[in-house]
Amino acid sequence: MKNNILKINFKRFIYNRLFIISTLMFICISVGYLIFSLYRDIRAGDDLFQFVFPLWQTNIISIYSFAFFLLLSYEFCSKLQVNKLYETILCTKKRLLSISIYNAAVLSIWNLIYSIILLLYNFVAFLTLYSFDKNYIIHIFLNILINIFLINTFAIIFGLAASFFKSKILSYSSIILFLILGSKIGESLAGTIVVATDNGFNAFKIFNLFNIFPPNMSWTPTYAMGFSVLPYRIILILIWCLLALTILLCSLKTKKLKMASIFSLIMVIVLGVVFFRPESKLVLNGDPEGEALGDQYYYLDYEGENVSPAFNVEKYNLNIKIGRELSCSASIMPDSSNAEYDFTLYHGYRINKVTDQDGKDLKYNRSGDYIEIFTAEKITSINIDYSGNGKGFYSNYQGIYLSGDFPYYPVAGKQMLYNENYLSVVPNNTPEFEITVSSNLKIYSNLNSDSSNRFYGKTSAPCLFAGFLNSREFKGVTIVYPYLYGETVNFDDILQNIDLDEFNGKTIFIEPHVNINFASQVREFDNVVLTPGLGELIMTESEDEVYD
Repeated sequence: MKNNILKINFKRFIYNRLFIISTLMFICISVGYLIFSLYRDIRAGDDLFQFVFPLWQTNIISIYSFAFFLLLSYEFCSKLQVNKLYETILCTKKRLLSISIYNAAVLSIWNLIYSIILLLYNFVAFLTLYSFDKNYIIHIFLNILINIFLINTFAIIFGLAASFFKSKILSYSSIILFLILGSKIGESLAGTIVVATDNGFNAFKIFNLFNIFPPNMSWTPTYAMGFSVLPYRIILILIWCLLALTILLCSLKTKKLKMASIFSLIMVIVLGVVFFRPESKLVLNGDPEGEALGDQYYYLDYEGENVSPAFNVEKYNLNIKIGRELSCSASIMPDSSNAEYDFTLYHGYRINKVTDQDGKDLKYNRSGDYIEIFTAEKITSINIDYSGNGKGFYSNYQGIYLSGDFPYYPVAGKQMLYNENYLSVVPNNTPEFEITVSSNLKIYSNLNSDSSNRFYGKTSAPCLFAGFLNSREFKGVTIVYPYLYGETVNFDDILQNIDLDEFNGKTIFIEPHVNINFASQVREFDNVVLTPGLGELIMTESEDEVYD
């Protein structure tokens, strides 16, 4: 009987010209748009974006597929409910929930077909433009799963729940409102409110809850990290699915489903608690507390200091764990025993505890980027446990961008980090580092390394990078670069035009594009060079502008 009801509903969809024609047209228009966009990009000769362009454009149409499946779900379920067929099934099953499941199942089949088509398009496009890369193939799959299939699944449940509203006006109003709040229009409204209140009310905290769609689509892709498939996005989509399911179960008004709706609501609360936990997200928008503009707003009212330390650090032992964000246990060995130690640590990292070499708690003050640690006895080691993220200097499941001149670890003294532009924060000496990183990612560093993500050696700028990266040796220089960045197409030609002799024995890192003016300059330190691109090294040579 269950199969018969599903077949009846599926045939009902197929035989309705409006539904079947609109669905097939939408699939054809989506694929046609993607192919045409890729063709236009290739003809324009835009090599910078060509490897990520197919998936980038696919993610952009995510909101349109959501809108289509939402309206399709609402109209299909509404039409079925007023049809005589609905009464027949109702008499047979005696359960509205069964009908709802069958309706959703029919639409889910089309969602699956649509997702598979886009998945195959992206596989073929990437393999044609690049070559087989297991990590990026998995990345494509996760993007289609989250940004197309899961988001459309929520659209189906939302439309199904809206079909039970008594008023069509209420149904369409809720649909339109969600689309507005979750789109670029909602982002613009949030920015307008922030400006109108002179940063007194951060509307992004509310509007971001509706933005289930792929972030940063209007920004230059972050080649090293790819497109966001972080856990918080899956959790947010699941929260909305459960909310829509709760509304649906309440609309059915049966005693047996009352417990199910309560359980669904409890799950929303549980997932909400997980969602609001701190996480390194890299969402680039107008949020005054976000990754793109957060520091610019923060440092407007922040007075930095430049105070030379009364000590140097001889050695750092850093045990770092990368997950939702960075967690670190830092053991710092100063070269002298003082009554007070000052350090610079980016304010986005929260201090959990500070102890001495014997595990005794030490008194400390935290003010912005600065830590003042007070001691009463002889100190041979200071241990600082902290966690958090560096906003644009991300560290999460997808990638790591910890530039050596960014204070993701406690740097001796008080140093100004931001003065209209980011400033390099490095120690006065060249300490010894031993860094152990717990992460499933392959990590690149300018330090020596072994196979267990352990990095060691001396440097004034310890770098940790991970993501869609590769490295190569060229004339005595190690170059770490995002291999999805189109500049690598003419890699050898560009390298031939750079005088690498002055960088002999150093590691050159091409930094991710994350809208940070800190990373718009070439910076050179003892054994590492940081640059936004290889082309900038050529310009730097001609202009003689290497910052160190």
